[in-house]
Amino acid sequence: MEPAEERSHKMQSLRQGANTGLVVFLGWVFWQGSTNLFQWHPILMAVGYIGFMVEGICIGRKLGACRGVVERQGEVERHVYFCVLCAVMVVMGWAVVYKSKEVKGKAHMTSWHGTVGVCAVSCLLFQLLLGFSLYYPLPFPKTLKPYLRTAHLFVALFTSLLGTVSLSLGLLTTYASQRISPTARVAVGIGSVCLHVAAFFES
Repeated sequence: MEPAEERSHKMQSLRQGANTGLVVFLGWVFWQGSTNLFQWHPILMAVGYIGFMVEGICIGRKLGACRGVVERQGEVERHVYFCVLCAVMVVMGWAVVYKSKEVKGKAHMTSWHGTVGVCAVSCLLFQLLLGFSLYYPLPFPKTLKPYLRTAHLFVALFTSLLGTVSLSLGLLTTYASQRISPTARVAVGIGSVCLHVAAFFES
């Protein structure tokens, strides 16, 4: 293995370890001391936005470095799987909080966390549609492909930004503050931002 490849592999392993550790920590924290429907909301969102989204972005950003058609096709399929899994987790997380508020008779989107969260989910679904338009042979003129690919990249960047902002705002809620210390919340917020930034720049 070349020195550059070895260094890249080590960075990838480090990032994946941090990714997994952060998701497991949030899952463990929000699972403790509660058995209601709402507790699934932060867990599913963490798995979606921190776990699957970061990995999907990393794979997508490295597609240009693939050696040959076969390797690229395999990596594209992995990218699609992670993005779909991310969307499934996030939509389930949104459905959980929607159902929970309906049961309790609470109003929707009354906070910045909820408003930004809905925008993030909407952008994620639009991003998925853009991705499918590139993955499947849809009847688009070939001249549109570069524009769709560029839109796919920039919407991914915006979705990542909204996702991390929504997660950070979620850490400021009463529900999170009762379960995570201020220091840990700051660490989780910074960690999630760093992982998303690393996903776009990992070589």
